[in-house]
Amino acid sequence: MRHSEIETAQQILLATEKLMAEQGLHTLSMQKIAKAAGISVGTIYIYFKNKDELLSNLAKYLFARVDAQLSINHDPDAPLFDQYRQMWRNFWDFFNQNPHVLKNFYQYDSLPGFSELVKSCHKRQDPWNTFVKQGQKQRILCNLPNDVLFALSLGSAAKLAFRQAHYDESYADEVLETVIGKTWQSICN
Repeated sequence: MRHSEIETAQQILLATEKLMAEQGLHTLSMQKIAKAAGISVGTIYIYFKNKDELLSNLAKYLFARVDAQLSINHDPDAPLFDQYRQMWRNFWDFFNQNPHVLKNFYQYDSLPGFSELVKSCHKRQDPWNTFVKQGQKQRILCNLPNDVLFALSLGSAAKLAFRQAHYDESYADEVLETVIGKTWQSICN
């Protein structure tokens, strides 16, 4: 795809994500998405053959954005704790910069292909899996499945960001640093 085509596809995906957050997955229609994206319905069909394909691509787009965020300032040669701390902060920042993702947090499971995408995550060469392999090879991280390690560690960033957004809670930087330290301990040998 050319640059403008990629931008249009992203515009459609972001409009879908926003509508999903505001009105719910069950109310999405191609007409509503087109209106929110400021394009014609026919334009959506140039990029996505149907609503299921659009929603499946929304899930893939979410994972691509998370991977990109986790990669920010990631140094695979840094000490493992420093890598972990950076990824945790990056994940925290992602949710704070993308409030629609938080609003959709529990709706994503309903997206076509989402559960398969989650299951395939441990096979990908993304920053998290690379970090886990490195840590387990050095015998610093527990020999648990990647998804379990994720739930015990980076998953806390998502849960706290969700609580902050939905329950009007606020977490001081000192609290976040303590969480980073404690969750790090939970995944170490």
